[in-house]
Amino acid sequence: MALMGLLHFYTQDEDQLCHLFRGSQLYRSEKGDDYVRRTAHAAIEGGGDTFTGRRERRAPGTLNVITLSSVAPQEIEWLWPGRIPFGMLTLIGGVPGVGKSFITNDTAARVTREFPWPDATAGAGTAPRGDVIFLAAEDALAQTVRPRLNALGADCDRVHYVRATENGDGESRMFSLADDLPALRAVLSRTGARLVVIDPLNGYLGGKTDNYSDPEVRRLLTPLAQLAEELRIAVVSIMHLKKGAEDTVIYRVGGSVAFAAIMRSILFVSQDHDQPEHTDTRIFLTQPKTNIGRRAPTLAARITPQLTIEWEAKPVTLTAEEAMAPRRGGGALSTAVRWLTDQLDAGPQLGRDVEAAALAAGISESTLRRGRERLRVVVSPVRDPASPYKLIAAWRWALPEPDAQQTPHPES
Repeated sequence: MALMGLLHFYTQDEDQLCHLFRGSQLYRSEKGDDYVRRTAHAAIEGGGDTFTGRRERRAPGTLNVITLSSVAPQEIEWLWPGRIPFGMLTLIGGVPGVGKSFITNDTAARVTREFPWPDATAGAGTAPRGDVIFLAAEDALAQTVRPRLNALGADCDRVHYVRATENGDGESRMFSLADDLPALRAVLSRTGARLVVIDPLNGYLGGKTDNYSDPEVRRLLTPLAQLAEELRIAVVSIMHLKKGAEDTVIYRVGGSVAFAAIMRSILFVSQDHDQPEHTDTRIFLTQPKTNIGRRAPTLAARITPQLTIEWEAKPVTLTAEEAMAPRRGGGALSTAVRWLTDQLDAGPQLGRDVEAAALAAGISESTLRRGRERLRVVVSPVRDPASPYKLIAAWRWALPEPDAQQTPHPES
């Protein structure tokens, strides 16, 4: 029957269809001429759709065109300025166990209590107060989530966890972004939540979605992006990163490149491999991609045994590419970076004085050089005012501005 549907595209004459079909190797004389006539007639009446696997033929449509002058410009609204926007999708990526959920829990606690952001002194201000909805498939509520949020000071009356989707018969199943956005919309309307956290994103795609298919991923995430835009909420999704190195770090996001492309902001969580042993876990929060502004400065924090996060006051001069690079240098480089930061924190110094002090502190010339490169120390000439030619007498070292080298990512 599928062959008859295909033949229909070459001729709509019933006699010719029957003749071509009888000449094929699929024709079986025992089915009789009446069967051939009926299938040919059905192919013509159905336009071939029944036999080619297409269940519906769409009528020709018209394009929905908007003239840009009719669109009123709007400023971007932020949940966390520079990092998590309202009305758009944000992705937090990292290897398993690095602390991604700690970041979202800390973010949720700040939103429920209107706490200051970690970079409040740099202009981020305080979090807008609101409820938070979690879609979380990996952490136990009683043993993990509630103790962690309590330690972070969250108002748990404002935190809501979606555990499953229930039908009218009392049966439950895993929430699916493919099927359950109307139900999520209802919960958002009831709670007035400002933030939705999906942890992990690929746990809620639905069983039939191919994670490596760009069209399928876009069809699934586009309605979620439209929901965020319509309700002016922030949607933060978590994904595990692939192991190994990539030319562009955002391609370490698993599955289709559409996951990274559709996100307006991507944040990566990575561990400081140069930290001394037997200390609290130190992590970096970097921003390898943003389509809506300059890349935010990298922040550093420590995850304590008390399940809290202690953010460092000053940004770190480290890009996402550097933070995600394979481990190199070990503790010696970490020591040099911290020592050099302390030396230059009070202000610029002559390079020769820094080199002499580093040697006295047991830091080799090569390690000091790598530490200087890691920190992106600004080196400028100091000229001799007594020289008629103003020759260079020394070199001055200084720490760069906090947002140095933080530029928007060109990817869409």
